[in-house]
Amino acid sequence: IILNEENLIIDESFWLPHYVKILNVFGLIVSRKDKEKRIQIFKKAVDISFENFKKETIISIWTDLYIQSLSNLSNEYLNYNNEKAMLYFNELLKIQENLYKDNPIIFGKEYLYTIFDVAGLFVKTNKLSDMIAFLEKGLLVAQNLYEKSSQFRNEYQKTLIYLLKFSNDDIKKIYWENLLNRL
Repeated sequence: IILNEENLIIDESFWLPHYVKILNVFGLIVSRKDKEKRIQIFKKAVDISFENFKKETIISIWTDLYIQSLSNLSNEYLNYNNEKAMLYFNELLKIQENLYKDNPIIFGKEYLYTIFDVAGLFVKTNKLSDMIAFLEKGLLVAQNLYEKSSQFRNEYQKTLIYLLKFSNDDIKKIYWENLLNRL
């Protein structure tokens, strides 16, 4: 077989998802000291994946890539710009919540992690009541997953342990009372 430019057709639908995956990985390994470069890389991944995500009528690789890219960009902004982090987290939550409603078993775990990322942002910005609301939401999602499938027992337990790390004794008390009422 001889390959030359005339008989070599490069199909964008094949290489473009791989390119976005590479952007996401590359963004993660670029030094934290070069935040602008990291943000630029993650934004490029978000832009490409969003363009393809919005064309899809079914859940596809672009759904996963858009979620991954948004998550990376949101978490990157979490280190530098809380407002922009919240902007991207809101978009991510909207998509993940819809996917979770359609299929909680497949999409619940990632949705749960995003809820906790947002709760962490509220801790960072001293918005305690918003943080409590998101932690409550996370606990309900974890409990729902646990009730649907025992494979999520660990996620439910991790959620309860995650809640323990908050130093505010009132928050701990609320959650332990809530937990005891649900058992």
